[in-house]
Amino acid sequence: MESSRLEQVVVLHAQYYLEVIRQANALWQQGPAQSIEAVSLFETAWSNIALAHTRLLSAQHNPVIRDLIDRYGHFAADILQRNFSAEIQIQWFKAAVDAARQVSDSLRIGAHLNNLALAYAAAGFTDEVTSLYLERIRVAQAQGDLEGEAAGYCNLGTFFKDRGNTDEAILYI
Repeated sequence: MESSRLEQVVVLHAQYYLEVIRQANALWQQGPAQSIEAVSLFETAWSNIALAHTRLLSAQHNPVIRDLIDRYGHFAADILQRNFSAEIQIQWFKAAVDAARQVSDSLRIGAHLNNLALAYAAAGFTDEVTSLYLERIRVAQAQGDLEGEAAGYCNLGTFFKDRGNTDEAILYI
């Protein structure tokens, strides 16, 4: 199969599973009563979702594919954070940050940086967490995103508080 045709197939496959991810996310957002159904839908499709994501990562030169990587990270975030390993989260959120940067979507960059920081915290990589939250704050400030800036400060302060460093936490909360 020629390269452009193969890329079209990759995009179609990824778009289909993006819709599955969106459906699972929509169920998740409805609250605890629907969360089991959301996770079930996501996990049932996981092998195809993961395959689509992997294929997208190998063709990031295409702006449509970068947008799909960004959207995968956005719509899968809640379920990934609660049901998948920190290693998978780091892979997905790193890719989402890079993709959002390439399409210059500052709001998504901030959200992905936040999710990546949470994944690094879960994995125990504390140095990365601090720098990611500080970058998240800078991105929000540059956009005049007061809510994003406040969330970044709050998350960084909470991160320090949870590690028993209340003096550092007070600086950010």
